[in-house]
Amino acid sequence: MKKIYLDCAASMPIRDSSLKVINESMKEDYANPSALHKLGRNLSKKIEEAREDILESIKGEEHGKVVFTSSATESNNLIIQGLQFQKDDIIFYSSADHASLVGPLEYLRKERGIILKELPLRKGNIEVESFLKNLDQKVKMVVMSHVNNHTGNRQDIANICQTIKSFRPNCHIHLDAVQSYSKYSINLNEILADSLTISSHKIGGPKGIAALFIKSGVEIDPLLIGGGHEAGIRASTLAAPLIFGFLEAIKEAFRSQSQEINHVKELNQLARSILSSDKDITFPFYNDSNSDYILTVLTPGVSTDILVRHLEIEDIYCSTSSACSSKVRSRSKVLEALGLDEKLHKNILRLSFSVFNTKDDVETACNRLLVHYKDLRNISN
Repeated sequence: MKKIYLDCAASMPIRDSSLKVINESMKEDYANPSALHKLGRNLSKKIEEAREDILESIKGEEHGKVVFTSSATESNNLIIQGLQFQKDDIIFYSSADHASLVGPLEYLRKERGIILKELPLRKGNIEVESFLKNLDQKVKMVVMSHVNNHTGNRQDIANICQTIKSFRPNCHIHLDAVQSYSKYSINLNEILADSLTISSHKIGGPKGIAALFIKSGVEIDPLLIGGGHEAGIRASTLAAPLIFGFLEAIKEAFRSQSQEINHVKELNQLARSILSSDKDITFPFYNDSNSDYILTVLTPGVSTDILVRHLEIEDIYCSTSSACSSKVRSRSKVLEALGLDEKLHKNILRLSFSVFNTKDDVETACNRLLVHYKDLRNISN
């Protein structure tokens, strides 16, 4: 039976070209890029060129620098914990965002006494006018995701950033672009972000490598102490093969960007067409501006924890957006922040697509999902 993988928002399969580059680099690039001999210097030069290529991909060459990290989680923690926030500083964020944003912010609240305020959301989208009413001088930072990893909501980030900066020029804007990078345009000439996170394994590169853009003039304290790597911001020997594999995935993703988005758009439309044949199934956060790479499905009356298990028996893989166990009734803070009725928190399923998926994959997965949903719903009734 063919494996059908529809959990690409969690981690995308690696691209062949990226894997090839990694294997070659593992054999050839064994020197330490911080070494002063020729092998080290040559490797360091290649890494700097990769850094510039990544900056160019977000039009950030004139705005700041890129720091390599091990993950988007590390990048988000590095910028959030590294800025010098003090007691009673206000930070706006959303509980609907990834734990690597919410977690370090809650840590700062406990350890430094910062004040956290929720970004107002309507069906997953930021209500800008309502938010701006509370944008006073004590607001030091706004943290946002370009695309929400649970729902696929895609914010009009350029407009939001420009509006924030017009009211509060010194407010630090951090953007998590993990789910949008290489899929949708990110132009730092238009998006006035002070820092930005991207990740390799979300775009078909290797795990263990990510990048953090930091605007010129922004000073942060390092999380890791013990070396002068990355201009003193992030100690650790640079993982050259992973960096080069990341860069190769970036190059391929951007070369085929329009074809990939069109392909995924068709997959998303096909999934909605098939699943909507059951009148009980809906897509609670879907709108025309959403990322086509993520589709949130509501299956009333059937726990998606159970539904996912039935699908995986047939080698069909997707995920729930709730961390709730099927045996424990508890609310999801993410779904609560998104305004979903608590009684439906255990009925949310996430399908997420990539260029590796085919129409046959989606058709098979969705039809099997419908069969299992009908069977389980009849049992529960």
